[in-house]
Amino acid sequence: MKDRRDELRHEKSHDPTKPRQKLVEPTVCQSCGATFRAGRWTWQPGPAEAPRSTCSACQRIRDDYPAGFVTICGSFTKTHRDEIHAVLRHTEDREKSTHPINRIIRIDDDDKGFVVRTTEPHLTQAIGKALQKAFKGTLKLSYEEDIVRASWTRES
Repeated sequence: MKDRRDELRHEKSHDPTKPRQKLVEPTVCQSCGATFRAGRWTWQPGPAEAPRSTCSACQRIRDDYPAGFVTICGSFTKTHRDEIHAVLRHTEDREKSTHPINRIIRIDDDDKGFVVRTTEPHLTQAIGKALQKAFKGTLKLSYEEDIVRASWTRES
């Protein structure tokens, strides 16, 4: 059988925050100071003469280009805002301590609840599961091409 050269090939990822070429190791993020080593970003300090770049988390924050959304709603959110915020920040701190690219971009807060934008799908899942564990309620996860959406709801 002859190879077809007119096939439509889909890219694995359409993420514009991923570098087009491999980064030199070590590379230091000029915004947050994270260092790219052994194929991933870490908080280990890099040498002063290391090349500078911007990590994907800082780029996503700068461009407001989330990789995940957590929607938090229900009557429970009105009376437990501070506790929910504490779970959000604690989860981010825990994830970010070992994976610098796991960050919250921002939390939009209104009378219906919250929408949390994250830099990585793993953080989106971790936040949803942390809310479920801490407060019960209903958690739904949906996976799209490069985005994870978590919806957590609890009434009363």
